[in-house]
Amino acid sequence: MDLHPYTLSSITLHFVPLCACMATSATQARRKCIALCCIQCTYCDTPRHGGYLLPVAVMAVSARTNMMMRFAKVTPQGEYIPPPPANSKASYATMLFVRADIVKNSGGVLSKAVTIATRYAVVRRQTAPGPGQRELQVMDYQNVANTLLGLISSAYACWFMGQNMQQRYQKFEADRDKGDFSDLPELHALSSGLKAACTAITADGIETARRTCGGHGYSQLSGLPRLFANYVQNVTWEGDNNVLYLQTARFLLKGLLAGQAGAPVPGGSTGYLGNIQQELSSKCSAQGPGCWANSSLALAALRQRAARLVVLGASVLQQRCGGPGAKLVFEGAPWNSSTVAQIAAAKAHCEMVLLQTFMETVDQATSSGQLSASTLAVLGRCCSLFGLSLVEGGAADLFEAGWMTGAQAAALRTQHRNLLAALRPEAVALVDAFGWEDYALNSALGRADGDVYSALLDMARVSPLNRTQEGPAWEAVLKPVMHRKPIPKL
Repeated sequence: MDLHPYTLSSITLHFVPLCACMATSATQARRKCIALCCIQCTYCDTPRHGGYLLPVAVMAVSARTNMMMRFAKVTPQGEYIPPPPANSKASYATMLFVRADIVKNSGGVLSKAVTIATRYAVVRRQTAPGPGQRELQVMDYQNVANTLLGLISSAYACWFMGQNMQQRYQKFEADRDKGDFSDLPELHALSSGLKAACTAITADGIETARRTCGGHGYSQLSGLPRLFANYVQNVTWEGDNNVLYLQTARFLLKGLLAGQAGAPVPGGSTGYLGNIQQELSSKCSAQGPGCWANSSLALAALRQRAARLVVLGASVLQQRCGGPGAKLVFEGAPWNSSTVAQIAAAKAHCEMVLLQTFMETVDQATSSGQLSASTLAVLGRCCSLFGLSLVEGGAADLFEAGWMTGAQAAALRTQHRNLLAALRPEAVALVDAFGWEDYALNSALGRADGDVYSALLDMARVSPLNRTQEGPAWEAVLKPVMHRKPIPKL
């Protein structure tokens, strides 16, 4: 039953199945081995099992020379020496890299889903507008355009955010090698909150895209059920999203306290917390729909909303800690009874950072001169659509704060709907720009040539159920039932 012998420090270990380890005699069971144990299948399309390793009669002993002691150390006498306070969390680096990578991948996965759904929405037709007229492309219905163009803009936002997170991490690594860990707190907070925000956008977005495809979207041949099942675990692993939002919330509250005390606010993304009264007293300047065409106004709205929710989170926590003057604590009963407000603040901050990064990316592309004016104009409209969607989703907070009037909200909606009409002709080009080949999409609905119905038939023909005219159940199940003699009546 041995699978793979592995020699470590003159001891040969044997990897065996758990059942073999448990079934052997008492003498044989004491043989040094590591049992491979399966726990369960996971929630995904492909056979992917959770498992663990069970050491049997094995003691792991590592020499100091084999230990990774770049920051923390162990002396020959066995004393543990922690890293200096300045880099006490340097061991977070690997975790931060993984979270930054998850943010980067979120945009790619969502772009696959929206590529499939958009291509199918311009092929699929339903309902003629009048007698004798051709049925409309599904994409021409405003509600479908609202859904898919919104997802396209979100995919670009997550894509650009992922690139930004990778750049932040690479800068941190370069600074770390010089002994500079000053960017670590903000990188930890951003990687936590943005991992939560981007995976939620993507997981929800895949399912939303699938629903626009009708019944064919539910088929495995669309590629969307498989894409969702293989991605949705991202909202759980490397930290449950709500727990990660709370990590970001702690950083925001500490930044707010620093700003109120007149100290420097840590991190570039939280600079607005240093001028909190100015942010809270700001008002919307929109005079009509055209004012909302500038993404800076949407960014101002999201920044004001984030500032107000951080202050609200601090106020709720202050009350739970005993009222004015009491010291804020970030654990225990006071913290646990304020987490709804803290998560709302962290989400608002992450939405602001997503839009800000989108805008900065468009500005950088404009400065570089690598893209044509028409391409930049379309990207700018996508950025504006993304921002207005976020503002519209958080309008209740802005109304509660008195930042925006009803007339200004109506102007926002008008501009949002105008953007849908302006971006509709660019929908296919926007998803083609992601560059996914048909092989990578693995979808009959997302074919680049638009021949989706032939692709559906071709993929159906290779199904195991269609290899014979009768199907695999005929001989063993159906034939005996169909050919048996009827039972005579009593």
